[in-house]
Amino acid sequence: MSDNKKILLVLLWLVWPAGLIWYLVDDKMKKDKFVKHHFKQWLVALIAMFAGYFAAGILTFVLIGLLLYPVLGILSLVWFIQALVFIIKGEKKELWLIGKYAEKLTF
Repeated sequence: MSDNKKILLVLLWLVWPAGLIWYLVDDKMKKDKFVKHHFKQWLVALIAMFAGYFAAGILTFVLIGLLLYPVLGILSLVWFIQALVFIIKGEKKELWLIGKYAEKLTF
């Protein structure tokens, strides 16, 4: 496992614009199965968090959304830690709850 792959993926989770630009510009990274797997995991996590926070924002008007914000924060922290551990160890595992959806993405 090259360090460049790990750096790219850690950047994707920590400083996502830099990681995203690197992934989109570097054709070698796009073709790598390990990088692609973790990119899909990140993308599904990003979409899930966006949808969750959007729903929580709407539900804030009926006060249920206020309860969702801490849950979403903990969930995103769990995914973040899980992803970084998997990347650093060089493991190609799925993230909890959303990993199965990432595998269905094709690109």
